[in-house]
Amino acid sequence: MATPPYTPEVAVWADEDHASIVAGLLDLMGGSIAPIAVGGPRDGAAGKLAESLGLAPYDDLRQMGVERPAAFLLLAVSEDESPADLAAALANGTTVLSLEPACSTLADYAELDRPPRHATDDSPAMPGRLVLLPRFTQTPGYLAATDPYDTLGDRRSVLVTSTGPAHDGSLFARLHDAWSTALCFCDTPEAIHAHLAHASATPADGPRGLTGRLSANASCPGGSSIALIAADNSPALPRTLTVLGDTGQLTVTPTGYHLRHADGSTIDQLIPPDGAPAAPPMLDQMADQWRRLLDQRNPPDEAGTRRDQQALACTLACLLSAKTGQPESPERVMQMSRG
Repeated sequence: MATPPYTPEVAVWADEDHASIVAGLLDLMGGSIAPIAVGGPRDGAAGKLAESLGLAPYDDLRQMGVERPAAFLLLAVSEDESPADLAAALANGTTVLSLEPACSTLADYAELDRPPRHATDDSPAMPGRLVLLPRFTQTPGYLAATDPYDTLGDRRSVLVTSTGPAHDGSLFARLHDAWSTALCFCDTPEAIHAHLAHASATPADGPRGLTGRLSANASCPGGSSIALIAADNSPALPRTLTVLGDTGQLTVTPTGYHLRHADGSTIDQLIPPDGAPAAPPMLDQMADQWRRLLDQRNPPDEAGTRRDQQALACTLACLLSAKTGQPESPERVMQMSRG
């Protein structure tokens, strides 16, 4: 008798705001995964989801991780969970798939990077991986545009846009992903000037409370710059990346890309099939990225949280600039977090 293919086990930690998204994502993934545990804050949503899957719900993330360890932890909550609990999952080699940035403070990310207890000198600091779903740099369009950096030249002007309704992604998640994408082409900005258009009279105290429309302009070392537009209160439009360099130009959507010389002549491109949307629904993008992980077709996110810390520092600088009306420094934000 043939041995059945291995089906990775998945534990789910979800809140009320994300329960329906998680249910839709699990439905899209179908038999390629095996949910073995469901939990979440005591708001009732996790219990309903667990019941639909024939599982008993958990209300303690660490207990769920101890009793039901899994290859994947689908983290779908709007508030910070204990970094110690997440670190324990990562130390066990779990891949944490997060629908929101896993941490809203640099101190929490630093705790995730601490070596596990009893680690040896050659042990990886984080055996597992922390993966944001969906990440723009894991879309088919971006992945197809391999190594465009030499073509672009050094001084680069980068534009990233990420807009849509709140149910398609929070403003915090959009900013986090947008900065992560932009920082693939530019060093961490020296200063960021941001403007937030929002319903409240004053900006939120922390990034998880951000909502509305944010635009930012950043000056980077070496003559590069970044412009960014993100919103959680607009019609859904494809996420886009545009990079203009001294010697080349790159445009990317989730499904295609176009790399040109500075004179406009085409070097390479991926054109979506006729009739294909410029960007599939976010839920489909999440499922596609997860399937690529299962098939090992995705290049893994780098170990540790350096990239996430840089993106968060830029997001926090945006929030601070929106409050002060002045340019703010991500490096200063990182220094403040270190005391």
